[in-house]
Amino acid sequence: MKCSVISDLHIVDNNDSRAKLLRKFCANKKVLDSDLVFFQGDIFEAVIGDHKQYLHEFEFFFKSVLELTQNKTQVVFIEGNHDFHFKKIFERYLKENGGMLSNFKYLKTAEEVELNNRKYLFCHGYEVDYHNKYFKRWYNIYTSTYIYIL
Repeated sequence: MKCSVISDLHIVDNNDSRAKLLRKFCANKKVLDSDLVFFQGDIFEAVIGDHKQYLHEFEFFFKSVLELTQNKTQVVFIEGNHDFHFKKIFERYLKENGGMLSNFKYLKTAEEVELNNRKYLFCHGYEVDYHNKYFKRWYNIYTSTYIYIL
C-alpha cells in the first residue's frame, strides 16, 4: 500500500508559495498513485467553519481532493488547530461534483493505519503534546459545538 502525507502548510491565500507547494504535492505522480493520502491539519492558516467563500478561494484544493477520490484513492483530512469545523463543506463539494464520499474521511482525531504489516499513527502534532494543558483547554473550547453554532 502506498501512502502520501502532507501537513502544516499554513496557506494564507491562493497564490502564496505554500499554495503552490500544495498544488505540486497534489499533482505529483507518487501522490496520484497512492492508495491513501493524508492531509494532517493546518493546511490553511485560518479556515474555520462551513463558509462558501473557501470553495472559491481554495478551489484548487477541493478539486484535488475530488480528483483523488474519483481515482479511488482514500483521502483522509485530519483537523488541525488552524483549520477545523469544515467537514460539511468537504462533503457538500464532493457530493455536488461527483466525488466518492466513500473514499473520503474527515477526522477530528488521530487515525491508526496498518501499512505493509506495520502500524502507524497519523495525527496533527498537538494531539501528542500531552504537556500543554492550556492549549488543550483552549482547543476544546474553540472546537466545541457551542463555538461552531456561533
